[in-house]
Amino acid sequence: MARLTCRLCPGSNLASPKLQSASFILAYLLFWVSLVIGTFLLYRADLRASLRSKEEQARFVSAPLATNPRPSPALIVDLVVKSVDPLAATALLGFTLEPSDDLVRPVNKARRVTGFMGRPGAIETIDPSTGSDAVLARPTLSRGFTVVIKGVKKTYAAGSRLPNEETLTVPFTRSSIRGYPFDTHTGYVDVSSQVLAGTAGNTTTAAAMPVVVTMDTRASGMKFVRGSPLTPRGMSRGPLFVEIEFQVKRSNITVGFSLFVLSIMWVLSVVIGFLALQVLVQRRPVAAAILGPPISLLFALPSLRNVQPEAPPVGSTVDVLGFFWNMVIVAISAAAIIFTFIHRWQPPSEMPVPPPTRPPRPVTAANRW
Repeated sequence: MARLTCRLCPGSNLASPKLQSASFILAYLLFWVSLVIGTFLLYRADLRASLRSKEEQARFVSAPLATNPRPSPALIVDLVVKSVDPLAATALLGFTLEPSDDLVRPVNKARRVTGFMGRPGAIETIDPSTGSDAVLARPTLSRGFTVVIKGVKKTYAAGSRLPNEETLTVPFTRSSIRGYPFDTHTGYVDVSSQVLAGTAGNTTTAAAMPVVVTMDTRASGMKFVRGSPLTPRGMSRGPLFVEIEFQVKRSNITVGFSLFVLSIMWVLSVVIGFLALQVLVQRRPVAAAILGPPISLLFALPSLRNVQPEAPPVGSTVDVLGFFWNMVIVAISAAAIIFTFIHRWQPPSEMPVPPPTRPPRPVTAANRW
């Protein structure tokens, strides 16, 4: 039976060189396109997991709200981890306040804000350019109250308008960057509130007010550890306090990129190590051009190590797993190659200097014949 050969298969002897080259280029492009698309899909999945809706955020309530879902008055505190500073072991929290209806001036149909419980005389006209939605989002208070978050006290007097967002810095209770990129950081925050007594809401007498706290993270390169935030065990400051313990770690993209940089450093250092073995064991000729790569890589590795997102000072887990050993391999390889280049050098052999030759006399009419 005659042997059938595929003329279009790249491995066939009858395949043209142009077809083999086109197949190789196509496979090369498909490899990188699939790699980029797969990485992007992982990034989108990690991003969707971090951008949770308000209903999906962690929610904590004080004891009166647990027994009475609709007390009056009450306050909702939305906490957001805006950024994390692992070196300083702190987190920047942003908080937005949402008081109950009996703490704010309602808006009537004439686009005007009336006083508490609709009393005449306390009327505020809304700017049409801002619209009623902006005023409803940041209402005017009819009664004053105070909020205490992690020991920071904020007072909002009656008649004032709540700000969009305020921030405060919270120190971590447990934090260490030596585990980078697998480091975790734990923080604690407690929230309480008091409503000021009196119609004006500006007297010094105050009564405890139930609070609801929601918490989310928007810190770049960070996400909550599974099961966090939560109510800490064995700690209680009273029924009107909301206590939260949260724990953050590096996102999957950050960890993946750090490990990718680590693998690049290992590949480069191992290649330079093989080059040094060829020079020493197999006596590969050492040209001056071979001295460049190991010496250049010796100074490039620290810069490549610092490319990692929010790379900590030297001494973390990623350094023990790679950077220290990469520097050792490259330094020994560079020294071995340079020493071999010096050791094998030989001075040029001495050659006899030829005697000087007399320049030819110019041809003139006198000595032509």
